[in-house]
Amino acid sequence: MKVYRRILLCIATLSGLCLAATSATATELGDLCWLTAKGSLLRFSITQSGMNHYTYTGLFDDGDGISYALVGEVELVGATLEGTFSGSKTTSTYFRTGTWEVNFSSNLVGSVTGIRQTYNFPSGTASIPGGVYVDYQTTTVTPTNCP
Repeated sequence: MKVYRRILLCIATLSGLCLAATSATATELGDLCWLTAKGSLLRFSITQSGMNHYTYTGLFDDGDGISYALVGEVELVGATLEGTFSGSKTTSTYFRTGTWEVNFSSNLVGSVTGIRQTYNFPSGTASIPGGVYVDYQTTTVTPTNCP
């Protein structure tokens, strides 16, 4: 009899967890792409995770042929989307990580401002001690069709 109670308790607990999870489901909105002012493609898969809150994952190639894997979030504030994303990538010569702030108007034209840190593997040298180079970048982005 104790075994049956334990099984029923487990089933009831799992059912409650599943119901709670389904009530908080996010809505996949699809892919959106932007071109930077430098001609690089920024691609995100967008999910609406709250009334005015969106999360996204994506890819970005800053010109060397190796894409960043990105994750971020934006919040609808008035008529603009404001938020951040971050990502990293590794090539045969360096490891790079970056954090960017985004601000999009209602037509999804916007600006991206960020700080990147790069560690050069072979030489271990850069502009500051420890072989780490830090740079600041800003660009405008315009919506485009995803390839």
